Amino acid sequence: MGLWGGEQVILDQSLVTGEHTSWGAQLEYHVVHHNWPQVSALLDAIPHSVIYEGELQVHLGFDETVELGEADPDVEEAFSPKGGNKEVKTVIPNVHILGIDMRPMSSAWLWHMMDMKLIKNHIFLRTHWQGTAKLVSLLASAGLLFHHTSSEDFDNVGKQQSADGMGVHKDSLHRDTVQAFHELVVQHSVKHSLMNLLECYCNHHSLALDEGSATMMQAILVLPQSYC
Repeated sequence: MGLWGGEQVILDQSLVTGEHTSWGAQLEYHVVHHNWPQVSALLDAIPHSVIYEGELQVHLGFDETVELGEADPDVEEAFSPKGGNKEVKTVIPNVHILGIDMRPMSSAWLWHMMDMKLIKNHIFLRTHWQGTAKLVSLLASAGLLFHHTSSEDFDNVGKQQSADGMGVHKDSLHRDTVQAFHELVVQHSVKHSLMNLLECYCNHHSLALDEGSATMMQAILVLPQSYC
């Protein structure tokens, strides 16, 4: 059982005991039972206590045609460079991470559904990513690649909660986070020769007019050729 194992037993007794059960215990219970409607409802009311601020590490020096699997995507050792090579990675700072590990109990389908739902509110299930393809694909599927996301003060916006502390919504991202996501998409487009995507993305977000674009493009050009 997970961290809330005792409360799961209470939930498993037809939810009629009257005992208080935590949000985390309810989520684990419905994930284990593959109950997407209930999981989705819980993800609409995430307490701030289970969200923490962190960063995404996108490990670029991988053959993305080879799947590592989903067993332990957050274990940093799994992404350690082999043979003494210096690791190449992109860091997405100031993002929100769900602080409950659902991987051991979640099916691949349910994990993907949770990924999709949470990312729309700028919340992530994992911190380590193998290459750019999976993360960019997820951003695209969630409708965020061509969505104008405001970049305001991370500490002052995007946190709306009811009186009971439930309901985390992320309507804005830190400016450094937005810039890092732009860099990620540009890197992905260059690596996979997706020139149409690169042109549409840069035009949509007016990156050619953005004062930080020169620095971003320079960062792409200095990537090792083994990556590009």
